[in-house]
Amino acid sequence: MNTQSKPIITLCVCAVLLVGLITGVVYVVMEGPAFFQKIFQSRPEENAINSQKEFVTQMFRALGMPEDTNRVSRETRNGKEYIRINIFELSNLCENHVEGTENTAYVMRGIVYKPPEFNQKDLFALARLLMWCCAADATAYAVRATYEDIDTFEEGTWVKAYGTLVRKSMGTSDSQPELIFKVDYLETIDEPSNPFITYWEEHEPFVY
Repeated sequence: MNTQSKPIITLCVCAVLLVGLITGVVYVVMEGPAFFQKIFQSRPEENAINSQKEFVTQMFRALGMPEDTNRVSRETRNGKEYIRINIFELSNLCENHVEGTENTAYVMRGIVYKPPEFNQKDLFALARLLMWCCAADATAYAVRATYEDIDTFEEGTWVKAYGTLVRKSMGTSDSQPELIFKVDYLETIDEPSNPFITYWEEHEPFVY
């Protein structure tokens, strides 16, 4: 990098920080007491995740990306009912050991990713980006999935996956079973208008 480009980069970074600071100040001034009251009404151990969720939600509403309040909780395919959920929401259920998460049918959207270390023919990752603040700090979340015809889908393809979360041994016979999303149907879809996960719920109806 030449020295002449450094002032330009510094100026861009400062501009981004300034916009973020102004947005935050305006939001707190306008919403102040009500916003903080919402945060601290919850139990102490929930304050961190709830305040972060509230902040992200309000920020994206301010950017003209309103939350979808007319959600469809479930959909049926070939007589089987699937819960609509996004990858981050399912990850939360697993991490919190929510009863009834396993052996339940879900439908999710994401990108096909095939890591080189996945040596089983039918194994792939269903991935999507979670955006906390802006695209620069987006974090990838993925679930390991199996589908016998995954070879017919190119990496990077947006898909809709119908399947069931099950425990399956992925290694030797004495290895511990791991959670895997066993796909029943996989279909190609257009990239969503908002490809990032920006909202989430802890119960139905999920954001999806």
